[in-house]
Amino acid sequence: MEIPVAIVENGVEAVEEIRKLESEGYSLQDIYILAHSERRTNTLTDAIETNSIGILEQGIFNQIANIFRSREDELCSQMESMGIPKEIEKHLLKELNQGRLLIIAQPSEPDDPYHFYPLM
Repeated sequence: MEIPVAIVENGVEAVEEIRKLESEGYSLQDIYILAHSERRTNTLTDAIETNSIGILEQGIFNQIANIFRSREDELCSQMESMGIPKEIEKHLLKELNQGRLLIIAQPSEPDDPYHFYPLM
């Protein structure tokens, strides 16, 4: 499955890209923003009300490991957890290092296959 990814220059362009993704059927909970600075990531995520990459996306072990990783390693781990191929990560990391923002759209998971419905 191809994951929609966009590189934008600033918050204004991020909002425009996010509105475009919403018009394509993605909800704000399906959209993630990454910046090289963790503070900038959190500020934009809170302001625009997009989702953040956390335990659900990365798993608890990666989330704990991120505490001990450099920011670049943490970003690579987050991109990998979102399904971005390793060969693209380096290019995206260079863009983030230059102050750009990364917008990732990840479609919501279908209904839980283990959800049991009562028999009629």
